[in-house]
Amino acid sequence: MCKKLLRVLLLLPVGYLADSSTANAQAPLKDTLKITIKQAEDLFLKNNLQLLSQRYNVAIADAQVLTA
Repeated sequence: MCKKLLRVLLLLPVGYLADSSTANAQAPLKDTLKITIKQAEDLFLKNNLQLLSQRYNVAIADAQVLTA
């Protein structure tokens, strides 16, 4: 009887710790950004440095044609 009581008392905190750690792991993330496809496309086109440089290269080429 005493051994059973001792086992229960020793295993009770272990079960509580295991239960509380899984509860924290299932919490939803609050740093998630939700945007539409259109917003993502606009951000991509606005912030993509290669596309920006190509856009300006075309403008420079057009200016050189006009000045020639």
